[in-house]
Amino acid sequence: MTVKGLMHAPPPDAMVKDILTLGNWPFPLLDSIIEFPVIRPNGTLITTPWL
Repeated sequence: MTVKGLMHAPPPDAMVKDILTLGNWPFPLLDSIIEFPVIRPNGTLITTPWL
């Protein structure tokens, strides 16, 4: 995030190529990446990876 808001970052080309070669593999959509504790809108803290 920057002072102007969220900054979109494209994935590395090699990662995109690898995923595309998998065909119809069910790859879940990525909503976000966090590297620090986050408080949800309901006030709870995200403490478990992958949630």
